[in-house]
Amino acid sequence: MFPIDEVVEIPEKYKEYKKEFSKLSAMDNEKIGFVNLNQKAYDFDEIVKDIEYKSGTKFKSSDCFVLKKDKIIFIEFKNRKVTGDKQLKQATQLKAFDSIVAFGEKILNNDFVKLMGINKEFYVVYNSARNEGLKNTSTDIRTRERLEFISDTRIYLDLEKYNGNIFSKVDTIKESVFKELVNEGII
Repeated sequence: MFPIDEVVEIPEKYKEYKKEFSKLSAMDNEKIGFVNLNQKAYDFDEIVKDIEYKSGTKFKSSDCFVLKKDKIIFIEFKNRKVTGDKQLKQATQLKAFDSIVAFGEKILNNDFVKLMGINKEFYVVYNSARNEGLKNTSTDIRTRERLEFISDTRIYLDLEKYNGNIFSKVDTIKESVFKELVNEGII
């Protein structure tokens, strides 16, 4: 896999879309979201808002992305109850897939060969206050050791099929675990 700085250069016009996680995790009608962190990521929804399928349907991207030394991390915030609802499941899967395509198109100028040589991760971060009793999933042993139990959350969203295939890692985690990973520099 390629080091990110050798492959990805964020176009200058997108640098203005870097925002704090506290804003990126907010619902449309809120100023501050459920993840209270000052660290920043790229607002992917803003970057890809003009991409459409031939049918005219807008792309569905993750809320944001972060570039780390050796990977791209796509992050989708769910400030709602996470269930096995078919519509939520399909929308989340589409966001995961479209995020990769949109990144290749907008950031790498359609250079999908470069994109295939980059590790990609996808995290769904949910609001634990709205999901009492919902458990975390993690393929990372270090993270799993911090968690009380393994979850069926990934099964709810049916994202496990992407783990190790399209993405090198797929996780569904609550906001407190997300904050730990950000503060430790993992995300």
